Amino acid sequence: MEKDIVQYLITQHCSAQWRGFMGALAQELTQHLTPNNLRGLMRRAGQRFARQHPLPESETIGALQSAINALWQSMNWGWVSIDDEHAQLVIRHYLSPLPVSMLPENMPWSNGFLEGAYEQWLHQSGADESLCLRQSAIDDSTGTVEYRLEHRSFER
Repeated sequence: MEKDIVQYLITQHCSAQWRGFMGALAQELTQHLTPNNLRGLMRRAGQRFARQHPLPESETIGALQSAINALWQSMNWGWVSIDDEHAQLVIRHYLSPLPVSMLPENMPWSNGFLEGAYEQWLHQSGADESLCLRQSAIDDSTGTVEYRLEHRSFER
């Protein structure tokens, strides 16, 4: 029963007026673009979003987390935790509306939006441009995604 309640609440996380449209758009995109192209598109969209929503200067990771959370919560996009774990920055986004709006099967590429947004905000906050954000874990059932900051590889 508890799982059913959680699933119901998650489906309410995306307005009904957008679910059908976004799902159809995602299906159409997958018919014409490869997963790598789609992920790149979503990363660029996330970077653009972050440039259009600049954050106030943050002196600490906690202040950056608070600034991002203020934005996400104003848009009903869940929340983020940013932690320094073993000298590696780990970003966890909770309750993203992407699994509901873009359909769970499209999470491997649609989560590129959050990846791009977070990377852009980190660079705006002073992170070295040689660092990039990469998705490291996902829980489609709750819209939770984890990213880690790492050195940019040459294959991308």
